Amino acid sequence: MPSVKANLGMILEQQIFLACDWYAARGYALIQKIPTPWEPERRDGRIIGAHPAKKSTIDFLGALAPHGQAIALEAKEEQTAAIRKSRVKPHQVKFLKTLAACGGAAYIVVGFYNANRFFLVPAPLWGDWPNPIFTVQDCARFGTEIFLWDENRRLDFLGVASCPNVK
Repeated sequence: MPSVKANLGMILEQQIFLACDWYAARGYALIQKIPTPWEPERRDGRIIGAHPAKKSTIDFLGALAPHGQAIALEAKEEQTAAIRKSRVKPHQVKFLKTLAACGGAAYIVVGFYNANRFFLVPAPLWGDWPNPIFTVQDCARFGTEIFLWDENRRLDFLGVASCPNVK
């Protein structure tokens, strides 16, 4: 039976994935989910388990229209009113900060499900944050709140669904 920990982030990732499909269909962005490569564990010729083949970089990577600016997202969800900074691994923060330094858009998408609130936190801010946790209040003050916009629970992290004339 899969562990609960293995499913952390899956709801949030699905909400982002739905938004990415919507953005792509309308020409706003092309953003893809980056799969984590897995390596099977074998015993006597049978697969008995699996583990990540290498460290994953980030959850989503793509480009924004109309000029092709790179965008990268790491999704983290939490059931409480605070999230540990350590939930985003140092190699992920490094990747995101490097992308931001090159002119890309790099964010941690944080979902606080107990409060039904979602935020984009700039990766450089996350990496340089002096405290071991981010609270809902910290994210509200220093990040950008993002909203669910339809019955499919898509997260409008690009802020276009609420614009006039968007279908």
